[in-house]
Amino acid sequence: NQKCTFFAYPYGDYNLAAINAVIKNGFIMSFTVKSGRIGQNDALFEIKRNSIDSSVDRLRFILKI
Repeated sequence: NQKCTFFAYPYGDYNLAAINAVIKNGFIMSFTVKSGRIGQNDALFEIKRNSIDSSVDRLRFILKI
């Protein structure tokens, strides 16, 4: 019974309207599918992430983390 405060854009598809809807619905942070490191000054509603899916083997997983 805890509220979810993070959001991941489906397929990484987002725009300003999506960001505003996420904020309006009480989320505090959201994630894109843009890869890369997170910087201290990155926008909280456009956080990058390194995707892990079935094509990522053990070595690639270790390298990503």
